[in-house]
Amino acid sequence: MFVTRGEIAGPLEFHGHDGFRKALAEFAESWAEMRPELIEAEEAGHDRMVTTIRWHLRGHGGVALDVDEGWAVWFRDGKVARMEQHASREAAEASSGGQT
Repeated sequence: MFVTRGEIAGPLEFHGHDGFRKALAEFAESWAEMRPELIEAEEAGHDRMVTTIRWHLRGHGGVALDVDEGWAVWFRDGKVARMEQHASREAAEASSGGQT
């Protein structure tokens, strides 16, 4: 499962490989160019990793923008089970992965 940041309309959930591809395709529609750069990745407990990703974006009108995000990733049996996109690394670190 992939869960988007959702600051405007609330987080959206996408399931499976096809869901993740759909989420990226929808994001790509808004940008003429998008290039992710992994800034930092570290373990954050058993079967969990937190990353900082910098998106280098260029709008269709040519405006360039760099955006840093925090992503939380959970693994099960050596495979990605859940990914969450957050506005900051701190928010990704604080996420419970939908568990309360």
